[in-house]
Amino acid sequence: MGHLWTWPGLNGQEYTFEVYQIPVVLPPESGVYIICRAVQKGFAPLYVGEAGDLFERLNTGAKEHKGLQRASRLGAEHIGFLRCGPTDRFRIETELRHSLNPPCNKQPVPRNALSLFDIENQIK
Repeated sequence: MGHLWTWPGLNGQEYTFEVYQIPVVLPPESGVYIICRAVQKGFAPLYVGEAGDLFERLNTGAKEHKGLQRASRLGAEHIGFLRCGPTDRFRIETELRHSLNPPCNKQPVPRNALSLFDIENQIK
């Protein structure tokens, strides 16, 4: 068994994950996962995600996972997962992503993205 680690959500609820060192074969179950690295007092989250099949997303689909690639460049060495059904996994993933603000979940803004000023002018 791996380590148990708890991360706080936005509403104060805590979520306890099973954390394993990479590489690990995850179960073919629905859940939320956190790619992290070990720090002095536990685990620092680098990326938060959800999947209908953790095995498919993080084992067989690992080469195409952009968040995992970004986290690897930042020293990812562990994956934590929490088994949960589809309704809970979307809610928990969103809550933890906003609560923890992991660096690898930040999306780059495309060069040709419209600003609010551009959008307002197009509406007029």
